[in-house]
Amino acid sequence: MDLQEIDLFSSQFSFTVGKSSNHTKKGTKQGVFLSLIVFFFAIGYFSYLLYQFVNNQIDPNYKSQNFITEEEIDINLSSDLIGFRFEYDTNQDIENLQAQQNQTYLVFYAYFYNINGTSLTQTQLNIIQCTNPQLAGFYCLDFSPVQNNTLTLSTKDNFQSQIFIYTYGCLDLDFNKNSTPSNCANQTDINNIVNGQNAGFRLKMFTSQFNTQTKQIQVNYRNYFTYAIGNSISYTTLKAQKQVTSVKEGFFIQSSSNYSSPIAYETSNQLWDREYFISQINQSGYGMIELIMDEIVQQVQIQYPTIPQMLALVNSTLSLLMILGFIGRRFSWSKIKNDLFLMLLQNFYQQKYMQILESNQLLEQKDDVFIQSNQYQQSDDISNKSKFQNDQSDIFQNQLEENQNRQIIFPNLEFKSKQVLDQIKSQNGHNYENKEQLNTGQLLTNRQMEEQCQEQITLQNTSLEKKIIKELDQNNQNLSYKIKSSFIQEQFAQAQSNYKLIKPQTEEIQVKNQIYSSFSGKKANGLKNISLNQNDKQLKNLSQLKASLSSKVSEKISSILFKLKFFNKKEYDSSKGLDKLQKRAIEKQLSKDLNIFEFYKDIIFLKKAVMILFTSEQLATLRIIGCSSNFLDESKHQQTIMDTIKNKSNYFQEQYKILQSENLQFEKIAQFIQKSKKNEPLTEIDKRLLSSICI
Repeated sequence: MDLQEIDLFSSQFSFTVGKSSNHTKKGTKQGVFLSLIVFFFAIGYFSYLLYQFVNNQIDPNYKSQNFITEEEIDINLSSDLIGFRFEYDTNQDIENLQAQQNQTYLVFYAYFYNINGTSLTQTQLNIIQCTNPQLAGFYCLDFSPVQNNTLTLSTKDNFQSQIFIYTYGCLDLDFNKNSTPSNCANQTDINNIVNGQNAGFRLKMFTSQFNTQTKQIQVNYRNYFTYAIGNSISYTTLKAQKQVTSVKEGFFIQSSSNYSSPIAYETSNQLWDREYFISQINQSGYGMIELIMDEIVQQVQIQYPTIPQMLALVNSTLSLLMILGFIGRRFSWSKIKNDLFLMLLQNFYQQKYMQILESNQLLEQKDDVFIQSNQYQQSDDISNKSKFQNDQSDIFQNQLEENQNRQIIFPNLEFKSKQVLDQIKSQNGHNYENKEQLNTGQLLTNRQMEEQCQEQITLQNTSLEKKIIKELDQNNQNLSYKIKSSFIQEQFAQAQSNYKLIKPQTEEIQVKNQIYSSFSGKKANGLKNISLNQNDKQLKNLSQLKASLSSKVSEKISSILFKLKFFNKKEYDSSKGLDKLQKRAIEKQLSKDLNIFEFYKDIIFLKKAVMILFTSEQLATLRIIGCSSNFLDESKHQQTIMDTIKNKSNYFQEQYKILQSENLQFEKIAQFIQKSKKNEPLTEIDKRLLSSICI
């Protein structure tokens, strides 16, 4: 197993996009606008959440569940656990009335009971004035005599503790109250107080809970009121429900805190007949309050958010905003396709690209200096050729007039010479007609015509001598060998003299051939001038193409061709020089080129081509070709590198530098086009390149 596979921070390889070497993604103006909207909204929302986080305004996760348990449940006993008092009227404490009248109407007794199985332990509690401001005017209990300072319930272990508060009339006696105060009011007044319209028992029961806003335990009191009746004993049962709260908080690492306290009280009230309880059970008084634990426990879990969780809230909102990113991605992908479309148009369809630039008036109408100088040189060459042709025509006319005044002495030879001359003329005329029908690449040069004419004249002279000897042999077969020999010598001498007369005529033919060549050359020169003009046009378009490939022009033509149009898109594209079918053809080729399988197929095709064209030695040598060490020396001036290229110290280095420089490429292109104007021999590859130029 490769251990690098578990690297969590490994990076993927990505191609750069555009001119910058740091950008691996294509950006657009629309994408920048949408990104700024998302960015500022996310920053604003994060600031808002951070403000709420610091000021504890973010609601924590809150879970609450009630359980019924048989395990031990207990709460701590404190003096402010319960407050009580008897009100003879609305919010009128009986203690104030007793102090004013110096009479005692009611007295209170409190006991704490522990029940363990069948055993019962009773502890009397002292009744004191409450010190808690929230219990001002109420009586509280002093739990200092209690050894186990908790109110407990365990149904599993049959253990329970209870708190009883008894309310007696001043004159009542039973098993708990066995004495009376000295200033007791009479029973009638006591009954009137108890039977008052708003008379009753008011209770305040302690509760506390964790406040999520302040992050503190907040204490409150549960209020309860029950009416009193003079002939009845009110029996009130309070079941305290315990709440266990677990709080987790912290910025990054959270700590847990636990709190427990009574949170709620289940109440029930019963009325017993007072006289019956006094006589039968020896239980007197007007009211009994029982406080015990309930078997229901409320579990609460509070967890405050951390900063990572807050960032998750921002991320969720940001993810929702990233729906806008779909639009931005569409713009980005469209921009990439448009750039590739334009690159394909600039590199494969240069002529169409130049037409689009011209139709949108984005071409600068100016020529390079080397094009103008080349045109001046071309016009001088044409004028020199015209002057030479006029001079040759005058020489031919003079010689033709001189030869017309000459007389041919030897009729037989004259006839033969004329026949030979006519044959040569007809052949030359036939060649002239054929040459007029040939293209510029098939015309012969003047020098080639002269050499051919001279060769034909030599062949005709030799043929003439043979024909003369043959004819003399046929006419003098009966003569002796000497006569025939002398006659042949004589005829041959005369033929040589007549040849002197024929020679000017052969020169005349040569001059005519030159004129014919001149005449045919006019057409050839015309076609050649067309080719030269075509080359000049290519050079001119080359300079314009070089200017059109600038980033400024590319941005302009891109904004024109790929302008967002909802209506009349076809008409708009046609008006800009690119109709629907042409655009669809380029897009189809682009889609094919972007296919990874097609791209890989092209690479395989190039590999095959290299392996077929190169020998095994050349193929192997490709592995070690490269640039010299001086090529990477950045301390040298750029001109030094240019001098190195001119010296051709390294052919591959020269070619590589040309590919790296756009100016060098266009300079070499101009030199290649000018090469075709100088009648220099062209290789087969040169011809293929020339025939494929589309500017």
